[in-house]
Amino acid sequence: MNRGSRHQDTFIDDTDRRSFLQLLGHSSTQQGLEILAYCLMSNHFHLVTHGTNHALSAAMRHLSSVYTRRFNERHGFDGSLFRGRFCSVDITTDEQLLATVDYVHKNPAEIGEDPRTYAWSSLAAYEGNSGRPRWLDTQLYKGIWADPPPIQVGSDPLDLRAVEACVQSVFAAGPETLHDTSRGRRNEPRLALVLLWIDRVGALPSSLVSSYGFRSDNTVRSALRRARLLASSDEAFKTAIQQAQRQLFG
Repeated sequence: MNRGSRHQDTFIDDTDRRSFLQLLGHSSTQQGLEILAYCLMSNHFHLVTHGTNHALSAAMRHLSSVYTRRFNERHGFDGSLFRGRFCSVDITTDEQLLATVDYVHKNPAEIGEDPRTYAWSSLAAYEGNSGRPRWLDTQLYKGIWADPPPIQVGSDPLDLRAVEACVQSVFAAGPETLHDTSRGRRNEPRLALVLLWIDRVGALPSSLVSSYGFRSDNTVRSALRRARLLASSDEAFKTAIQQAQRQLFG
């Protein structure tokens, strides 16, 4: 988020807001930054993003500088518009993501506006009440929100080591990658392992929880949601999964 310097308005009228959103779409697309949610208030804005720190910094730097120049030229102002560098907080769990998007969408209630009819947030796009900008990614949030089919703890009818070896081969990944919890939702080999195992076996073996650094069966379920979403939206990941399925299951 960022707010106006000395609490000044950063959006005076709808032309300003449209200009900001147009620049947000351009900057995020150019840098490969996913925008999951947004809300523009009179003197500040909130964004929920997904991407690298470099992509975030580059996109926000371009957005802030170009929008400030346009704003000043249009309204006859000069100097800085925002109070400085944007503020950001890491989102580390699915639950935190859901709560953060909900908080951003509810922001207009603080000024007496109905969040569901507020024109300058992404809530309407999530609820299908308006066209979704091409640069707004609602699928990650919706994929986490939707409950996957129930998974029952069961035995290990397949050799987990065989699945692991196949994933390493298809993704050209070392064994340490499958155990690397620091890469989170972007660890595609780890997500592929979960997807291949559960979709084939239909059960959640205790070894899948303990062996790969998952804190509980709930975190495995979250990984399964992300893997299924990725398999439906990312052609390279989908192709890799299909290749692994052919190797493992014929």
